Amino acid sequence: MNSERILSMLYELCAMPSVTESPGEVEAAQGIADMLLRMDYFKAHPGDVIVHDIAGDPRGRRFTTALMRGGVASKKTVILYAHFDVVGVSEFGALQDAAFDPVRYTALLREGRITLDPDAQRDLDSGDWLFGRGTCDMKFGLATCMEVLYQAQEQIDSLEGNLLLLAVCDEEGNSTGMLGSLPWLKQLRDQEGLVYQGILVTEPYLPRESDPENLRRLHVGSVGKLLPLFYCVGRPGHTLDPYGCLSPNLLTSKIVEKLEQNPAFCDCAGGTYSPAPLCLKQTDTKDVYTVQTPVAAYAYFNLMTYRRNPDTVLREMLDIARESFSEVLDGLARRRRDFEALSGRSMADKPAFAPKVLTWGELCALCVSAHGDAFTRHMAAFTAANPERDFRELTVQAVAEAHKFCPDRDPMIIVCFAPPYYPNSPQLPEGGTVARLCAHLADIGERRYGEHFVVDPTFDGISDMSYMNIDPAVRTGDLASSFPLWGSRYQIPVGLIADLALPAVNIGCRGKDLHRSTERVNLPYSLGVAAPMAWEAALWLLRH
Repeated sequence: MNSERILSMLYELCAMPSVTESPGEVEAAQGIADMLLRMDYFKAHPGDVIVHDIAGDPRGRRFTTALMRGGVASKKTVILYAHFDVVGVSEFGALQDAAFDPVRYTALLREGRITLDPDAQRDLDSGDWLFGRGTCDMKFGLATCMEVLYQAQEQIDSLEGNLLLLAVCDEEGNSTGMLGSLPWLKQLRDQEGLVYQGILVTEPYLPRESDPENLRRLHVGSVGKLLPLFYCVGRPGHTLDPYGCLSPNLLTSKIVEKLEQNPAFCDCAGGTYSPAPLCLKQTDTKDVYTVQTPVAAYAYFNLMTYRRNPDTVLREMLDIARESFSEVLDGLARRRRDFEALSGRSMADKPAFAPKVLTWGELCALCVSAHGDAFTRHMAAFTAANPERDFRELTVQAVAEAHKFCPDRDPMIIVCFAPPYYPNSPQLPEGGTVARLCAHLADIGERRYGEHFVVDPTFDGISDMSYMNIDPAVRTGDLASSFPLWGSRYQIPVGLIADLALPAVNIGCRGKDLHRSTERVNLPYSLGVAAPMAWEAALWLLRH
């Protein structure tokens, strides 16, 4: 591997300010194509470097591909994956202008322009780390993919099979690039009869806190992510009649109490547990001050999965909603009795509530039974015409709109999912291609580099790996009945992902502090171990 060339490409890639949802992200797709077209192979085959428009993307974003065909004809093809978008740089403060120039930014840090935490300062003083936006996440990975193509170019006549670079936008947002590339990958495969041996991912290696210094991980799957949303409808009333009301805020608070950081909802794979759930938003729907209590409130949670699919998680969330509702009502009943004892006033005339929990599909069924096709047409028009671009808020608005048509006006909790949905990767078979590749790489790592590699079934950094393969148990119908926006403003191509079924292995650079102003990449390991092993992996996949 040519370390100087990798660094040169890294600097050029970092200089592209390809922040997610910015004009620089749109421009970067062509910038990457221009870099590829400097290679002798692609000078001779310029038509194999393509910048693709993403159908329906309102920002006009694109992804870039480059197909290098080996001199020995074969349908075997290895995909080299990287994303080129990066997060913003506001946290760089006064050094924002240098954030996309890693050499300059690292030099400014050495001048003491920013006070660093002890770990970052030690890394800076060592001289082994390069700082700057995109150095680690993940333009080093993209430079590695390009260097693999350079290596293949040098032996193109004897190369058996093909290498396909896939550089996508929007990994940091809604994975528009990866999802937009899937139809083209299928079209290319079917038109040319290609056999995708696997996809080599170059996301940065993320060590766990308990990992020994010389332990490295080969990730062969990805963590999944769901956003369960609880829309709680109470009984509003005047503040002078507290015992005639049911506060939806009390319902959401009880749900948060039960779910927040609860290890019972951590998933397990290979002895490793996923992060615990966290509430990302909790609020009511009241937007002005009055002495009426809120009509509704909602909360949604970040919930990570290793093995559990949406239908399993939905059942768990329904149980949480029922338990929360019952406990809230039991607590209010006790408080009514306490008030009766305190005041001598009877609460017998106050309404009695019962726990009522519905899925999105059940809510819609009630509305259809009451209003027929008029409800279905109304909701389709509502979601299509709604200008809200945040899918979480649009989900809430869709549930609220549907609830207007519900004939049951009693308090209830509606449980659904909001985007995005990241499927967890299916468990790969023992003795399969990826398992044998990992054994080969572990042997090379130990013998050649003195590094101890272990196979990790999950990559905890939420990534596009979720859309490379999917558990066959995931069904589109189940998702449509639990995602209010499914099929109108949001969906993922479950059938297409299952059809492609791209087995993936992640071999990335060593980095730290992704999405922070101290984002950095370790050059000795990344240049001397990770990049060469990516090339070894590509060759092995072509030969097996």
